[in-house]
Order: sequence, then structure tokens, then C-alpha cells
Amino acid sequence: MFKNDIDMIKTSRLLEFKNEQFYWCKEPITLNDVIKAVENKIPEINEQYTESMVLMGDFKNKEWHLGRIIYFINHPEKIDAITIDNRCECGQILPIPFIEDGNHRFMAVNYLGWEEFESKYSGRVDVLEYLQGTTDQAPC
Repeated sequence: MFKNDIDMIKTSRLLEFKNEQFYWCKEPITLNDVIKAVENKIPEINEQYTESMVLMGDFKNKEWHLGRIIYFINHPEKIDAITIDNRCECGQILPIPFIEDGNHRFMAVNYLGWEEFESKYSGRVDVLEYLQGTTDQAPC
């Protein structure tokens, strides 16, 4: 992969679109849940959560997902570029970014307090410029 395939994204900017809640199971997972999981020493999970798992109905429980986040908190060097795209509706590309791959890594980035993280972004340029902090004008 070429370095220019990687974009640096500001964590706070992506959080504006995420409402700090992530849904991988029946309950949302928040940063407070992650903080409590770390305090309660939930064991880390070093097993990828793949699309095929979801397709097979293997949604895992909240504790499993928290353990996966804790894995990345304990091993920040394993946080690869997070894949981000934009929502599409009725043939329109909306100015709403979403994480296509890397939600557990993003929650770890948020917990660790990283101001920026590496991303493979494939959405609208105006949204990218906002997420990077190149512009302060949120696209609409």
C-alpha cells in the first residue's frame, strides 16, 4: 500500500457523527462502558470480528466486544488504518461518514485519547477535508 492511501482523521471530528455509541450487539457500547471494562479487568479478545461472523448470526455479546476493544487498548501498535466511507441513499452520497471496518480500533483510539488516527477513506472530499481539520465547515 502506498502512503498516500492513508489519511489522518481527527478523532473528535468523527465522533461528531458517531454519538459515542456503537452497536455490535443488542446494547450500545459507549466510552463509559470501555472505562468500566478496563477498571473491571475484562480479559482482552484477540479474535477478529469479521463480516462472515455477522452474516452467520454470530453477533457476540457486549463483554466480548469490550474485550476486543481492550485488546487494542493494550496493543496500540496493532491499530491499523480504520476504513471509513459515506452513507448512500437514493443514489446520493451523503455527508455522513461511517466506519466500514475498525469500530473496535476506533473505540480504543477514543479511549487512548489519540487526537488523530490513520484511515483508509473512500468518501466525499468535502467530508474528508472536514474530518482532517482542513476546513471547519461541516458539509451538509
